[in-house]
Formats: sequence, structure tokens, C-alpha cells
Amino acid sequence: MLLLLWSMILRPLGFEYRSKLPSARWRGMWDWALFISGLVPMVVFGAAFGNLFEGVPFHFSWNLTSTYTGSFLALLNPFAILCGLLSASLSVFMGSVTVMNGAEGVIYERGRKLARWSALLAVMLFAVGGFWVKGMQGYVLTSGPGAGVAQTPLQQVVTLTDGAWLGNFHGQAWLWLLPLLGFAGMLFGLLAASARRSHLAWWSGALAWIGVIATAGVALFPFMLPSSSEPAQSLTIWNSSSSQLTLTWMLGFAVVLVPLIIWYTSWAFYVMRGKVKAEHVAADEHSY
Repeated sequence: MLLLLWSMILRPLGFEYRSKLPSARWRGMWDWALFISGLVPMVVFGAAFGNLFEGVPFHFSWNLTSTYTGSFLALLNPFAILCGLLSASLSVFMGSVTVMNGAEGVIYERGRKLARWSALLAVMLFAVGGFWVKGMQGYVLTSGPGAGVAQTPLQQVVTLTDGAWLGNFHGQAWLWLLPLLGFAGMLFGLLAASARRSHLAWWSGALAWIGVIATAGVALFPFMLPSSSEPAQSLTIWNSSSSQLTLTWMLGFAVVLVPLIIWYTSWAFYVMRGKVKAEHVAADEHSY
């Protein structure tokens, strides 16, 4: 969380201060700051998903006080790093086709080349991750508190079974459409970028993101945060949910705020539509 916080603080500073001084070294320093502050969050997000499949070493005391017994470096295990690289490669693809949408000439070609390589890398990492998960021990919720009683992680039974993370897919065959959507989005994005159809590539990348995240969510269901040290104390969607009153309030806020977020995000994309030309940058006193 601190890595994410520092990255989010550093990124706007990079945009603001990059062109404050007419120095190549100064700009280069802030370019690296922008690169690192963009890369780190996506790797961390992906690694977080990877650790959910591995399980996180924590447990609860009798009064539901949680204790983490692992280390920071333990969170950077091989599977988590693979998931972090997958997240980063999909992000690079989306950024590259966005550059294609808004640039021309040499920058356009660089974006196109990077989009193709990142899409190909994402396909390979997603496939490797799928085979890796197949051989993992997964968590199975055997029993829990009955309906109408308090749902706590101290009153359930969880077992570890080989290949259990694919259990939901085996139980509902139509769920296999989700990983197929992920692969299809990546491959169509690769083809669209190669054919210089950058807008189609962007939407294909969005579908790839949906497929990848939905695949992970379906595989983990109903677990939110599995415990590797005390599997029976894993958090699920039931024992980690807020109260009905809190959920009702959040639904009300979401009904009001989500449309506003969609509106101003769409407006931002509309304002920034079209190609950015060198003469426009030179003539705009507010450009970075």
C-alpha cells in the first residue's frame, strides 16, 4: 500500500515538473519518475491477485484481531511476479494503443510496435498462469455458519485440494467463456494494432482486461483473501461483507456517483480526442 501511495504521489509531480526547466537531464529524471510511478502500481496490483491464489499468511485471534505472519519479500513470490508482469503487459498495451490514437509519425509507430509485443507477451503470460493455477492447491469452503447467524472466519471449515481453483469452471462449463474472452481480447488487440486499427485495439484490450479479472474472480469465488497459515480463517464474500445498512448506503452513493464518474471520464476522452501535433504543442502555453 505504501508503494502505491508513493507512486500516486510521484506521478502528478512528474507531469507538473517535467518541463519546468529547459534541461535534458531534468526532463530525463522526471521521465524515469513517470515510468516507475506508472509501472509499480500495475505490478503491485497483479502481484496482489497472484498472492490471493497462493494464500496470504495471516490468522485471527479469538476477538477477530488479525495478525500477518509473513514478510514483504514473501509477497513477491514467482507466481505473484508472473501476475504482476501480466498486469503490466496489459497496461502497456492499453497505453500503446492510446498513443496510437493520439499521435502520428515516429511516436505512432513506436506505440504500434510496443502494442504488438505487449499483447503477445500478455497472451503467453496468461497461458502460463492458467497452467500454473491448474497445478496449484486451491481452497474449498467445506462448511460455514448457517444462514441467519453471524458470519465469522472462526466458524468455518476450509480444505486444500489440488486443482481446486478450477472447480467453479468445472461446475459451470459456460464460465470458460471468461478466459476465452481474455485470450480473444489480447489476440484481436494484437491483430487490430498490426492493422493500424487503434480504436478497435483499445476496445479489444478493454475486453481482455474484463476477461482476465473475471477469470481470477470466478476462480477465487467465494474467497476474498485465503489464509495460507490458517485456511479455516480465510475471508470469503460472506464473512468479510459489511452490514446490510452499510451496503444500502454504499448502493445509494454508487447510484449517484458512478454515473457522474462515467460522465466526466467520457468528457475527458472527448476533449482529448484527435491527434496531437507538434505545432499544437509548441503553440499551447499550457502544454507540458
